[in-house]
Amino acid sequence: MDDKSKEGLNKLAELKEELSKALAANDLTGAAEISQDLADLLKLIPDELLNSEQKAQELDEALAQIEAKAAQLAAQGNTGAAQTLGNLTDNLLAQKEGLGKDVAPVVSKPDYYLLFKDFKGQDVKVYKPYLLIEEKIYVPVREVFEALGAKIFWKTEKNQVIIQDKYLLVEFELGSSILYLNDKKIELARDIEVIEGTTYLPLDILIKGYNLRADETGMPVVVLYRK
Repeated sequence: MDDKSKEGLNKLAELKEELSKALAANDLTGAAEISQDLADLLKLIPDELLNSEQKAQELDEALAQIEAKAAQLAAQGNTGAAQTLGNLTDNLLAQKEGLGKDVAPVVSKPDYYLLFKDFKGQDVKVYKPYLLIEEKIYVPVREVFEALGAKIFWKTEKNQVIIQDKYLLVEFELGSSILYLNDKKIELARDIEVIEGTTYLPLDILIKGYNLRADETGMPVVVLYRK
């Protein structure tokens, strides 16, 4: 087993432990993020390391924890939180169907936009629609980061993109799933690609880079606040 394979399995174990802790602490937002990270990681682990049946079993264990917590919350009368976890299990079950299969991602471009509240002293709106890819939000790189005041440098000979301002440094190559955020390596669930002439990154990168929190309850607008 090579180092990368060991790293993947170690990360899987860490995510399972983090999910248990988040559920025990009633941190439903954290549990949702961790379970999605776990599902994304299972898609990246090679089949020769974990076959599709083993991946499904790993996801089943996470689902069992979430369903048990949902039942506990429902018994306590907290139906809203129980429903939130129910929606999470539905999402994970849908992703379970694709484990070990080479399926095309579900991509949609709703007429949504992003609103950054009081960002550097003003509200910033980005009207170019973001993408939903397998229920995950991806944002247009140039439109979003330039609207927030960052500089973007394109090194065409290497297909490399560098995004920089005083808050963050993002570096990546098109066609790669590896991204560096403030010199920290991050492995994404999908390769970074250009879709219809626009480069997209996961909204999570924006949130981590600028230390934001996202409110998606008012869809179609995603509102982002400074923590």
